Amino acid sequence: MTTTEEIISKHSEKIDTIDNDIIMEVVGVAQAVDALRKALDKVETCLTERDFEKASSLGYGDVSSEFIFLQRTLGGLQDSALERQRFISDLAVELGNGNYEETESLVKPYMKSFQPRKELTKEELENKIAHEKAMKEFRSKYSVADSKKPCNNN
Repeated sequence: MTTTEEIISKHSEKIDTIDNDIIMEVVGVAQAVDALRKALDKVETCLTERDFEKASSLGYGDVSSEFIFLQRTLGGLQDSALERQRFISDLAVELGNGNYEETESLVKPYMKSFQPRKELTKEELENKIAHEKAMKEFRSKYSVADSKKPCNNN
């Protein structure tokens, strides 16, 4: 008789593929959220500077473009999540219990995508903040755009 662990283990390659797909989609969504946030920051800057025409133009250009990018990445994430659900449903049948929730609880320990996101330690957070600050300084130092006019096309 085959144990549950043996059945799940024989699907380890599929589990890794699903996990990797989900993780890559999450990265894409994070990048899209960041790009949209930057576009919205440009609009806010233009509004603060009372450059309403430019703000409006950014809304129809950068903001809408980045929003579409976000929608597409979220669609990819949804596809990956559905693939994970399909796998668990198929596994439930293979295990002979046919119960999705029970099978999901059995598979969770084997899948990285079910694990909670690790909180950064104080040192990791400080390093991240220092890196982001250094990158911001680098970008402002070597930017072609006039940094005193954040409402420009950069």
